[in-house]
Amino acid sequence: MKRHEASIMLTCNLKLSRDELKHATLLSNRVQEQLHYFDFVSAVLDYQLHEHLKFLFRFTVLFKLVDHEGRGTLSEEQFRSLVADKMQVVES
Repeated sequence: MKRHEASIMLTCNLKLSRDELKHATLLSNRVQEQLHYFDFVSAVLDYQLHEHLKFLFRFTVLFKLVDHEGRGTLSEEQFRSLVADKMQVVES
């Protein structure tokens, strides 16, 4: 983990293990160096991807519950089941 990633993780209140927290704290307490733009963008994109995957997790679980064959596609019947039953939406 790089120093800038450690400081971003500490300021964003991510759930860290004890070792990760200790490592991040040690890195953030060191003398500050310049932050390169590429490293900044990389840290921001990693954080956004992590949060996006957390957001999609519920939908992924629901999709997999309906995709019995595990093909990654739903038939119209499976899609209707997903929307009507799993997401509790009333069909019209």
